[in-house]
Amino acid sequence: MEEDSPDIDDLTSDESDFALDESEDDVSSSEEVEGESQSEVELDPDLDLRHANPWVRTYSPEDRPNPDHEFDEDCGPRDAPPPDAKPLDYILLFFTLDFLASVVTHTNNNATAFIERNRANIRPKSMVHKWAETSVAEIKAFFAIIVNMGLNRKPTIFSYWSTKGSQATPWFGNVMPRERFQLLKFFHLTRANLPRPREQGYDACARFQPIIDQFNNMSRRHYIPRQELSVDESLIGTKNRTQLIQYLPNKHHHKWGIKLWMLCESFTAYVLACYVYRGKRDRPAIQDNKGLAHRVVVSLLEMGNYLRKGYKSCFL
Repeated sequence: MEEDSPDIDDLTSDESDFALDESEDDVSSSEEVEGESQSEVELDPDLDLRHANPWVRTYSPEDRPNPDHEFDEDCGPRDAPPPDAKPLDYILLFFTLDFLASVVTHTNNNATAFIERNRANIRPKSMVHKWAETSVAEIKAFFAIIVNMGLNRKPTIFSYWSTKGSQATPWFGNVMPRERFQLLKFFHLTRANLPRPREQGYDACARFQPIIDQFNNMSRRHYIPRQELSVDESLIGTKNRTQLIQYLPNKHHHKWGIKLWMLCESFTAYVLACYVYRGKRDRPAIQDNKGLAHRVVVSLLEMGNYLRKGYKSCFL
């Protein structure tokens, strides 16, 4: 004898009734919880909860923010020239008279040491015999010529002092004679007797490190940045043969050159600190689990004395 099979409508109706019972239990339980919460906590009637953030960040004891590291800096320029100042006045904020005097001293010492060391080998008609000590004013003119050479590209040194009508640029000859400019090949930022490559104590950055240190010191002195900082890489194009050469294919102006890590203020792009990347030689003597990005950011923040002051840094 066949048993009557249950109708499909009966099954669905039973399931829907069961689901309805569960939902009613949930609603009643939630109403009880809400009732308890409302009785315990009084909500602000003007508070809009539609866009409230339900997540609250929690910290472990060792990662809890230190209230002493809250950002509290008086941001902006320091010792800035007046509004009607010339661009040269801003340049002299970084290339101070003391720094230029140091360059003059090292340049004169380098020239004197070279002449004494090679006196027997210098040819009689060499321009070296015309050497005379330089001065702060002449070093300023030398820097000005170097900057203008970057703005007005010409194929050779001689072409900058050319007197041909179609190629002449009288400014260079008015600032300094060509022979004197070439004599300033003795230009030096530090002492002359530095260790050479493959000698103990050799540092590929030693000859230009003083100008980087000067820039970092003056940059920190004349500006206090806002809270948001960024770290990025820059490339100084060069054709010199040096172990500092890096290849960065994503750079448009130069792909080969000396790489710098730079700390900048995000809002103005003001450079606060920088240092030369030396490749594998930048790895710490004691290996740790922290990567290159951590070492770069911490090093730059320490150089500018921005660490543990509430600054926020972004590594680009």
